[in-house]
Amino acid sequence: MITGNQLTELLEQFSDATFFLERLLSGLKKKQRAKGWDRSFGAKEAGIVYVAEDADQPFELPEEVLEELGGTLGSLRVPPSSTEFP
Repeated sequence: MITGNQLTELLEQFSDATFFLERLLSGLKKKQRAKGWDRSFGAKEAGIVYVAEDADQPFELPEEVLEELGGTLGSLRVPPSSTEFP
C-alpha cells in the first residue's frame, strides 16, 4: 500500500522524468529538422589492435592458487593462435 507521502514523491519523480524526456525529444526533433542528425544510428569507437607480446609463453598459475587447489592441476598450457587480437 502506498501512503500519501510516498505517492507525492512518486508523482514528483514522474513529473521530473516526463519533463526531461519531453525536453530530450524536443531537442532531438530540432536537431533532426536542422539536418544535424547523425544517421549512423550508433556510436562506434575506433578499433584497437591489442598485441600480446608474451602470448607464446606457457601460462602458469600463481603458487598461491596452486596451493589452494592442492597442486593437482600443474601448469596450464594454452597454445597461442595469434599474438594480435582485433
